Amino acid sequence: MRSYPLLLSLLFPALAAAQADTSCWIQDVASPGNGVAALLCDSEKLLLSDGSTSNFRPVPINVPGKLRAIAFPKPGHGFITGDAGLVLETNDAGKTWQPKEVPTKETLTTVHFLGDLGWIAGYGGAILHTRDAGRTWTAQNSGASISLESIFFADPEYGWAAGWGGAMIRTTDGGKTWSPIKAQAALWSFNSVYFRDRKNGWATGQFGLMLRTKDGGDTWQQQTSPVNASLRSMYFDASGRGWLTAENTILTSSDGGETWTSSWNRKLAFIHTLVPFGDTLLAVGPFSAMIYQNGQWKELTVFPKSASS
Repeated sequence: MRSYPLLLSLLFPALAAAQADTSCWIQDVASPGNGVAALLCDSEKLLLSDGSTSNFRPVPINVPGKLRAIAFPKPGHGFITGDAGLVLETNDAGKTWQPKEVPTKETLTTVHFLGDLGWIAGYGGAILHTRDAGRTWTAQNSGASISLESIFFADPEYGWAAGWGGAMIRTTDGGKTWSPIKAQAALWSFNSVYFRDRKNGWATGQFGLMLRTKDGGDTWQQQTSPVNASLRSMYFDASGRGWLTAENTILTSSDGGETWTSSWNRKLAFIHTLVPFGDTLLAVGPFSAMIYQNGQWKELTVFPKSASS
């Protein structure tokens, strides 16, 4: 779950001041292509880089409620999801956005695409599906009533969604039918689900929760996390190296996800999302963004320094 801005602001006044200075809490990140980074604020705007990730400019998004997720299934063509069934579409790499009609008013927290096939999930077990690159969306019956925080498809048929209370569902027919999965070790809510193929996957969550399956989700084994943190965003790069955000740490795996170690640390970073960016990676927290270059994480200048800093 990403409903922690208020909690962090109360616990860390300095972070609250940073949020006030920038008036942007970075919620998600994606790339429309051509070396451009798109940082989704939780309300009112998107921050687009100039193609070199050295300068960011705001793009106003004047809609009510909170912005939740962003994805670009094709270069220049992307979607934003948010509260009250909000779905926005761009065909010009994020410069302008238009609302889409969808058959739900639930808060939509996550979006995933495989080519022209796409799925959006959210509160109340809501799942939307498109077969035409987002031109039209239809509702799928998930059979769930809880909030879904993550949805992932390994291929057009096999997909998984996970969320609050350790709930997880699975489909083997592209979402025409969904069935619940019971993971006995799921003591906390899930933040994310990720699969490398139909068999091998992970579900991660609060307080270092990390579950591993090698049979498509029939059975799950608990893995040891080196940190007792909220594990949120997993990705395996082309070399097979695994990456996983863990608040103030980024974990890596060099053995296919069997073991994980800390590869980067910074106090009060609260890194929550990591995505591919060309031949490298981008990672974001609520107040910062980083790019992986020459074997190191380099912080990007997203917000200008205030005169008093």
